[in-house]
Amino acid sequence: MIFYFTATGNSKFIAERIAAQTGDQIFDIAKCARHGRYSCELADGEAIGFVIPVYYYGIPMIVGEFLQKLNVPKKTYSYAVLNCGGTTADAGGQLRRLFPIDAEFGIIMVDNYVPMYKTASDEEKQARLDKAELAIEEIITRVKSRTPGVFNDCTGSFPRLVTGAVYPLYKYGRKTGKFTVPSEMHGRVFSVVQIVTFGIVPLAMLFYGPLADAIRIESILLISSALLAVVGVVYGWSERRATS
Repeated sequence: MIFYFTATGNSKFIAERIAAQTGDQIFDIAKCARHGRYSCELADGEAIGFVIPVYYYGIPMIVGEFLQKLNVPKKTYSYAVLNCGGTTADAGGQLRRLFPIDAEFGIIMVDNYVPMYKTASDEEKQARLDKAELAIEEIITRVKSRTPGVFNDCTGSFPRLVTGAVYPLYKYGRKTGKFTVPSEMHGRVFSVVQIVTFGIVPLAMLFYGPLADAIRIESILLISSALLAVVGVVYGWSERRATS
C-alpha cells in the first residue's frame, strides 16, 4: 500500500513506478483526507509507503495531519520517498517524528519551483529524469527486500537548521480560510502562492537598501544568521514538545 501527495505529478509518477513492481495499490492522500479515510487494512507481510514532495524543506501540512490521524492496525515495514528539486533538509526527520518509518529515501526530480530560479533546459531535465529512474529502481529493490535505514543523500548541509529556519514561513504563513481546490488545479494554485510569497522580496529590498547604507552588510548578515539559528532551535524544541 502506497500513499502519495502530489501537486505537480512527481510524487504520483514515483508511486506508480514503485507500485508497478511491487503490486501495491496507491492512494491519494488529499482524497483520503477529504473523505476522512484514515485507516487501512494490510495483508500479511504487506509494506506501507509514503511518497511526498518537500515544501520549504519540510513535509506538506496535509501530509503531517494525515500521518497523525492514520491508523495502521499492525506493525509492518514502512518507508518514505521524499522528492525535491534540490535538498530535502530535515523533511525526513519531521516525518519520522509523526510516523515511525523503517526506511527513508530521497530523489531529486525536475524542479518545478520556478519563482526566482532559472528553468532547467531540456537536457538538464532529461538528465535528472534518468538519474531519478535509477534511484527509483534502487528504492524498489530495497523495498522488496524490506531493507531498513536512511538512504537519502539529498539532505544537504545543516538539514535541521535549514528546515528550522525556513519551514515556519510555510507552516505559519499559509493559513487561510477553508476552501477546496480540484486536484487538477493544485499545481497552478501552488505556483501562484509561491509568486505572491516572493513578491515580498522587493519590499524587503526597500528596507535593507537604506539599512545597508547605515550598517555594514557583514553585520546585517551576522545578525540575520544569528536570528535564523534561534528560529531553528525554537522550531526544533517546539516540534519535540508537540510530538512528546
